[in-house]
Amino acid sequence: RFGSHMSTLDFLRDLVRIDSTPGKEEAAIRLAAERMTRLGFDEVTVDSHGNLLGEIGPLQGPTLVLDGHIDTIPLHSAKAWTHSPYQAEIADGRLYGLGAVDMKAGVAALIDGAASVDRSRLHGTALVSISIAEEMREGATLQRTFENRAVSWCVIAEPTDLQIATAQRGRARVQVEIFGRSVH
Repeated sequence: RFGSHMSTLDFLRDLVRIDSTPGKEEAAIRLAAERMTRLGFDEVTVDSHGNLLGEIGPLQGPTLVLDGHIDTIPLHSAKAWTHSPYQAEIADGRLYGLGAVDMKAGVAALIDGAASVDRSRLHGTALVSISIAEEMREGATLQRTFENRAVSWCVIAEPTDLQIATAQRGRARVQVEIFGRSVH
């Protein structure tokens, strides 16, 4: 059943059925790596952190990074779900499951979309990056992955209600600790 003949929807459903909450991403990364290999990516590697990288096209020229994360938030309030969070059920034209939107659908689309590119028209590399721990560390595991790589463009498949969202050029997180005693 698995292979290049499997539809993107079937692939997405298989991803949703895997618990890939932080620290449990390995099985989902393995499934995505198998998909890349079967679809003919030129190179498929998993870095030292567990992020998956799939390359298509010549190494010289510009690099387009297509990025998505495979991890999901932890499952909270399982009883509040109207459909099982890990069954990838389809009802009323919608797929239900933990991480279906954020962002396993984006991951499936990036992998299958990149594989469908006419390689004879590529003048650079399409690099599909599927990261782990985004929900906990927001891309920190990718820092070393791209340290010595020139990236010309990056498209992140984060859900934006089908609107283009321009990213910032960096990020700051400030933590303030106050010691003492509360008084009135």
